[in-house]
Parts: sequence; C-alpha cells; structure tokens
Amino acid sequence: MEVLEFFDKHYKILTGAIIGIIVLCAVIIIAVPIIRENEKPTILEIGVAPTTAKIEIDGKEYANGAYVFEPGSYTAHISQDGFTSKEVSFSVKEHEQNLLAAFIVNEEEGLAYFERSAADMESLRLSYENDEEVRVFIDEYDEKLEIRNKLPINASYDLKDTNPGMGSYMVFMNISDGSNHGKCHHAFCLLVTGDRKNEARIKEILDINGYEYNDYEVIYE
Repeated sequence: MEVLEFFDKHYKILTGAIIGIIVLCAVIIIAVPIIRENEKPTILEIGVAPTTAKIEIDGKEYANGAYVFEPGSYTAHISQDGFTSKEVSFSVKEHEQNLLAAFIVNEEEGLAYFERSAADMESLRLSYENDEEVRVFIDEYDEKLEIRNKLPINASYDLKDTNPGMGSYMVFMNISDGSNHGKCHHAFCLLVTGDRKNEARIKEILDINGYEYNDYEVIYE
C-alpha cells in the first residue's frame, strides 16, 4: 500500500513537471518571435532615380541606400539640375523594412533619360507598382531588351545585291551586346562588327527579327 502511495505521489509530481515544461515551451515559442520582431531595427531604404539626385529629409541630405530611421511621417525633397523637383510624403513604420521609391523627370528627355544608366533604371523600377507612366515605360524598355535573347545575330549578304553593277563580294556582319563597350553611353547598346556603310542592311536585319533600329544605341567597329 505504501509503495502504491509512493508511486502515486511521484507520478503526480512528474506529470505536473511535464505539463509545466510543455507550457513553458509554448510560451517561449510564442514569445520569441514577438521579442525578435520588437528587436528588429526600423530601416528606411531609399531608391531614387536618378541615383545622383539630391535627397533632403528634415534638412539632412541622403543618397540611395539603407538607413536606420525613427518611426514617423516625413517629406523628402528631391532635386537635380535639369530635372523637375518633387516633394514626396512617406511614413516609416516601426521595426519594419520601409522603402522610399521616387523619381524626378528630366526636363528635356523625360523618362528616356534613365536609359543612359543601368543603375538609374534599377532605381526607377522601384516605382513600377505606384506609377502608370513608369510601368508603361519599363514594359516598353524590357520589350526592346528581349533582343538579348537572340544575340548574337550573324548575317551576310552579297554586295552586288545592294550595289548593282559591282562584282560579287560577300559581306559578313555580327550584332552582339555592346553594353560594356567603352563607346556605349546607355544602359544597353548593340555592337555591330562591320562597317557603318552597311547600316541600311543592319536596319533590315533588325526589322526581320522584329526590332526597330532607332530604339537602340548602335556602335560599329
């Protein structure tokens, strides 16, 4: 009888301990994410196009990048010579990764200015969801970039076909991605291995492939 009472007593203690451990684990599982969430820094990522724009928030100058910021409401003044200045109001939420995505427009070239720089284009993409004009522009730009899937384009033609009366002379040309070429002034360029005298033929080749010559900066070498 005493043995049964001993085991019954300790069984209750053991059961209580197990229940206590389970409850403690549940509390930890629930509490840890909350603690971690509250420990997350409040970050503001700034992505403005052009990347060289002057960005002022509460009298302080910023550049594109990530900053620890106090929660609250702010107004950013964005400007650059030759661009239409803009003021953007935004909120910074506590313990979150916040984004300030904005752009200013070049007074002469409009959005086409951003095609000069891959970094500017990437910054402009941050405004894709919030601005219809940007969406249309980037969709059209990406459509032109689809030519990359066909590069390099190799072509040849007999010179006598375009210059009647001349002897037969085969001309070979190659169209490739010239974005990293020293003469490229845009985010994307076409590089033609061949003479500019064959420009008319290059236009034909691009047209056959479904692309417009004047949509690209074309470099010859």
